[in-house]
Amino acid sequence: MIMKMVLYFAAFLAFGIGVFHSLLGEKFILMRLFRRVDIPHLFGSADFTIRTL
Repeated sequence: MIMKMVLYFAAFLAFGIGVFHSLLGEKFILMRLFRRVDIPHLFGSADFTIRTL
């Protein structure tokens, strides 16, 4: 019984950390990167690079 609760807590914690990691990464890293004018060109265009990220 206790082990099952610990596993559910671990799964919930892993899910929560994943969500926060995604949101904070988009807010603090990707938004700054998208504002740059000298973004690398992959396969010919900066637009492709932004869509890929």
